[in-house]
Amino acid sequence: PYFRNIVANYVDNADIKAAELLGCSIRHVRNLHREGRMPPRIAISERLIGWRESDLEAWLQAQREE
Repeated sequence: PYFRNIVANYVDNADIKAAELLGCSIRHVRNLHREGRMPPRIAISERLIGWRESDLEAWLQAQREE
């Protein structure tokens, strides 16, 4: 369904899943997000925000190529 490829944020679940996907700590994900160095989050619903998994994977690939 629609939510399958989205790293969703519900009680900071997005940070945990993003950290797992990127292979880094939750704190590092939060720092990158706060500094504007990650792809923007998307609104899935009124209360649910997160990243598209494909956006994170593309961002990670771009980081590796630099």
